Amino acid sequence: MKNFSLAMLILAIACFGVLTGCDNEEDKVTSTEETVKTATLSYTLDFSSALDEGFTITKIVVAIAKDDFKDTLNITVADGETTASGSFSSLEAGTYTISIKAYNDTELIAEGSGEATVKAGATATASIELQYTSGNLEIIITLPTTQGAKYIFFFIGDGMATPQINVTEAALGVDGFPTTSTEFLGKMNMNEFPVAGMATTYAEDRYITGSAAAATALATGHKTTINTISMNGERKLDLPTMAEMAHDKGMKIGIVSSVSIDHATPAAFYAHTATRKNYEDIANYLVNSNFDYFAGGTVLHNTYATGSPANSSLRDYASLSDFISHAEEKGYTYVNTKASLDAISSGKVIATIEKLETYTADGCALPYAIDLSAQSSENDQISLADFTQKGIDLLEDNEDGFFMMVEGGKVDWACHANDAVTSILDMMAFDNAIGKALSFYNNHKDETLIVVTGDHECGGLTLGYTGTEYESAFELLQYQTISFQLFSEKVAAWAGNDVSGYSVEEDVTFEMALDSIKTYFGLGDIKLDEQMALSAYDSTRLEDAFNMSMNGETLKTDEENNILYGYYDPLTVTITHILNEKSGLSWTSYYHTAVPVPVLAIGVDSDEFSGYYDNTDIANKIMEIGQLED
Repeated sequence: MKNFSLAMLILAIACFGVLTGCDNEEDKVTSTEETVKTATLSYTLDFSSALDEGFTITKIVVAIAKDDFKDTLNITVADGETTASGSFSSLEAGTYTISIKAYNDTELIAEGSGEATVKAGATATASIELQYTSGNLEIIITLPTTQGAKYIFFFIGDGMATPQINVTEAALGVDGFPTTSTEFLGKMNMNEFPVAGMATTYAEDRYITGSAAAATALATGHKTTINTISMNGERKLDLPTMAEMAHDKGMKIGIVSSVSIDHATPAAFYAHTATRKNYEDIANYLVNSNFDYFAGGTVLHNTYATGSPANSSLRDYASLSDFISHAEEKGYTYVNTKASLDAISSGKVIATIEKLETYTADGCALPYAIDLSAQSSENDQISLADFTQKGIDLLEDNEDGFFMMVEGGKVDWACHANDAVTSILDMMAFDNAIGKALSFYNNHKDETLIVVTGDHECGGLTLGYTGTEYESAFELLQYQTISFQLFSEKVAAWAGNDVSGYSVEEDVTFEMALDSIKTYFGLGDIKLDEQMALSAYDSTRLEDAFNMSMNGETLKTDEENNILYGYYDPLTVTITHILNEKSGLSWTSYYHTAVPVPVLAIGVDSDEFSGYYDNTDIANKIMEIGQLED
């Protein structure tokens, strides 16, 4: 048999999900058509080398097969032609066997086979060589090394599971909330994603997880124990995080949260410490991470004066200014005003809001979305979506791409307090941030992966209440205009406590309290809706709670108080319970629950997120798709 150097047949595999476009309306990015998830395998054959060696090729047969599927294309080669092309369309993603036969009329002169993988939402290119070696023909298919997803967004709704999403959809379908879509359900960006799965959330040592253990699972792909930050369960071994892996790969890194930036979820992406309460250790990890962008709440600097790092080799901060000085030494710019945030266009950035220099009563977090417009300065009205967009602006100029984790952390806090309306508004703020990522995705569809999930459910929220039987009245939720946090501060001032921003009020009566309840929650105002009338039972519950809030008077046993009020202001939590119940909502807990959380995805290899799996699998899937692991 005659030897020749090689004949090249280049197979270009273009596989992509045909995704519908998303129209941008402020922060809402929606599509109206169902996503079509097919792939196209196209090829170009170059047989010029074979012709140069004296072979005559008149026909080439290209066949592909996967499971029971087979398809064949016959290519007639005219005199003088040295290339040919064709394609297979409407394919499922997966691995196909490719068989190629070259003929001179009816004489088979070369044949071979190999495998190629096509993936929905991505583009791959393979080269196929027909090579004679020692008289034998081999076809070698080599898939090139691809970068994976170049841009990765990981959105984590703290305390978010299916009920939190459902109730937000229900509220969005009501006049008086920001968007009205249909009679019952409004549109959310996250629910436009074409791929959905569910994940379990248990920790290594407890069935109902905590935020630190859950965040470690999501950041590293490994289970750990309660309160542990990205270390193994015995707290002896650091677990590499996906953000650290991405950084090592050359990607820029952004970490954004509506709560303090050293809280459990964001910390798990850059810190390694035995307990989430080691705030000075976590702050040291932050400034030493060399990550590019931190934004949202500031650090819990009110803990610095009375503590020291657990690791004595780390910097001991006495105040926020000490932390800022250390960050600046490491090359960070610390900004906390709208003007300075708007102005910055490069470099490593730590961005927050101005009031958190002095206001620490709400955990150094951003204001609840429901309270955002009540802030006295534009420097304190920067939203989670604003911080997300600035992160995109700062990170996107990197040829190796970026990884950004965005946490809607205060959804969890509102659910702990059983405040459905505050949770709903923070869910909307979280979804608006997702809208910023979707806008970016629309311009980078073949390079971007967006994943949305929750770390756990919180509060045992249920869309249904025995007192309303089968009925729902979500329209009543629109009358609440203040978070449980700010109203609790008002109640504390009524009780004579010194609360920052409030004047101590004396001699507040129950009747005066009812006026405030009507003003801020609508309860008792039948002009708004007859369903807002207070029953005798409602009034008794409110008066009992008011008395406890004013003077700590215990009317119930400790067990009853724990069930009625948890660890919150009795009056405030009773108000939100009554409003929620009238709307057809109820709660089972002031703590986390173990129900599975949804996983929603769009973009490169997003089909990997369909199905039912564990939260550690979410991390492992992201790391594989982004090729973050060594």
